[in-house]
Amino acid sequence: MTSYSKDLFLRQRAIVVSIYLDYLLAILSCADSMSVTKLLVLMFLSKSIESHGSGLLNGRHLKNLVERATCAVSGGYESFLYELQYSVEAIEIAAEGGFIAIEDAFVCLSNEGRAQGCRVNNSFIPKLISEVASLDDKYVLSEMIRNV
Repeated sequence: MTSYSKDLFLRQRAIVVSIYLDYLLAILSCADSMSVTKLLVLMFLSKSIESHGSGLLNGRHLKNLVERATCAVSGGYESFLYELQYSVEAIEIAAEGGFIAIEDAFVCLSNEGRAQGCRVNNSFIPKLISEVASLDDKYVLSEMIRNV
């Protein structure tokens, strides 16, 4: 890889990770704290839903939100696995930057993270976050893998 192409690759990676960082902070602005497992799933779902859009996810229907969200991005299992690296990198950067605090397997937004003012753009996402927050990690991950 030439110096120019390596520099371009690093710039592209920085942009992608910064997008995931925005999703991370926006999700945590809707919840007090969350497990890393749920956070990874929600980062992928949020990004996918906002990227592709869906008429099903307009926020009017309030039942089976996890299933509806994972079905809306169905077929993205390889994408989910590929994008995990960016989600994990965003979590590491946010922790190092003091935007989040990680204790055991839970992540919470710090005062510095709250000051960033990141918010979700789709009205469906906060409802999904609320539902996912009350569910078991194993259930959330199994639903994600089963439907995506």
